[in-house]
Amino acid sequence: MESWRSSGGRVATYRFDWAPRGAPFGACHCMELPYLLGTPEAWSDAPMLGPLRRLDEALGERMRAVWTGFARDGTAALPSARLNFA
Repeated sequence: MESWRSSGGRVATYRFDWAPRGAPFGACHCMELPYLLGTPEAWSDAPMLGPLRRLDEALGERMRAVWTGFARDGTAALPSARLNFA
């Protein structure tokens, strides 16, 4: 990735360490997918999520907005320093 970037290529990565309260697997592989794709109802029986809370729905709304902006503009307009694309 660094050689691509140093040669003028544009690259971005992300890390999603969210572990919903009551989720049996913690912050596991593909955890971001329910927040980006579909609806809360579509993922209601996903064992990795635990019980759905309003906070989880709000996180999905923010993530979709950031990812949409990144796809449109090529930059991530993040609401805080804790949410950071490397």
